[in-house]
Amino acid sequence: MSTPADELERARAATANHASALRDLERFLAGLRGVPGPSEITEYATLQAREEEARADRLASCTAAGLGVDSVQ
Repeated sequence: MSTPADELERARAATANHASALRDLERFLAGLRGVPGPSEITEYATLQAREEEARADRLASCTAAGLGVDSVQ
């Protein structure tokens, strides 16, 4: 059984992983020059999928740690 400290550590790690995925996506976009070709589009799709997966993991782990919110509006 997980302790609250374990859940918070999972949330912290998932948040760090999500931040890393976002940095990789930003670095890729910053390096684009001109119209993207097929290889750039493939790389973007891969990076975008990683970011979306990391975001979902972050949200789930934060919710498990008691930080879930229905809406921020």
